[in-house]
Amino acid sequence: MSNDDLTQTLSRELDERARAMDGSILHLSDVTGKARSIRRRRTATAVAGVAAAVALIVPTVALASHTGDTQNDPAPATSPTQTATDTAHQPAPGVLDVSDVSTGEAPHIEYLDGDVLHQIDGSTVEVHTKYPISSFTVLSDGTHLWQTADDGTPYVEVQDAEGNLQRPWPAAGASASTMPTRSARGCGRTAR
Repeated sequence: MSNDDLTQTLSRELDERARAMDGSILHLSDVTGKARSIRRRRTATAVAGVAAAVALIVPTVALASHTGDTQNDPAPATSPTQTATDTAHQPAPGVLDVSDVSTGEAPHIEYLDGDVLHQIDGSTVEVHTKYPISSFTVLSDGTHLWQTADDGTPYVEVQDAEGNLQRPWPAAGASASTMPTRSARGCGRTAR
């Protein structure tokens, strides 16, 4: 038997065995198809998880920060005015004397007093949301998100940096695909 005959016989035998086992052989296309399927399932699971988290967190935050009837809110606390009679007199033992400590600049935070927004630069702006505001935040691009409510139904109203106010978005059951998204720069406070 020559070398060529041996090579042909070996090739034929291997080819026949490969054909007999063809149903059990894993081809590259099978492996890549399975990997693609696994990636799609993982992506779908992650998206569903994020959507479920948003669906749970947004209404929870809206309900947790919902104050309800604002007429029962306590009045702002007033600090009693004390008049110093003798400036050379030291404070009582155990009392920290801070009279010579400088107070520095006022904090830089926006806050609401009724419908008037007091901005960081000291200016004030009248806010014209559709419903009463319970809280708000300012995004990095200057957009304001106003959390409002109408008869116990929470809403989010979006006002862009130019002052254009969009329609109210229902906060209960809101999804990430319907709400505008941007990064938050800081939170504001509402005065009650």
